[in-house]
Amino acid sequence: MNGSPESSPPSVEWTVRPLEERPLAGLVAILVIGLLGVMVWIAAGDWIWGVLSVLLLLATISRFLMRSRVMIGPEGIIAEFPLVTRRIPWERVARIRYDARAALVRTDRRRLLGREVTILFGPRPEDALRALRRWAPAATLPASDGMDP
Repeated sequence: MNGSPESSPPSVEWTVRPLEERPLAGLVAILVIGLLGVMVWIAAGDWIWGVLSVLLLLATISRFLMRSRVMIGPEGIIAEFPLVTRRIPWERVARIRYDARAALVRTDRRRLLGREVTILFGPRPEDALRALRRWAPAATLPASDGMDP
């Protein structure tokens, strides 16, 4: 692991809601979903199919519309999304790629069976990057990223 446990708090936690950062994109998404619902209603000939399609599409963008909570600590990453919670211990992390806004965490080293989870850093990305560099196994992080907060 990177860093020493005595030098900082036991974990870093934040919430993120992309809709607050990009309200225009949220409005466009809602309008497009509503339009698609109307199109399904017309094509299927029954309003229930339109409503079901709207609900399904809203569920697919729930991470954009609602708050998510992320915690990075010595045991791993916990990401509480609106419809699911992901607990990822460091032993299961195969690779982490990140930029200034988000991280892509790939679990399980087997290529076809691995899963990827995107974690948005929110309003204070430097804290999230610092936590990743501190607790993530060094082998999972890029060798040099040039992004020192």
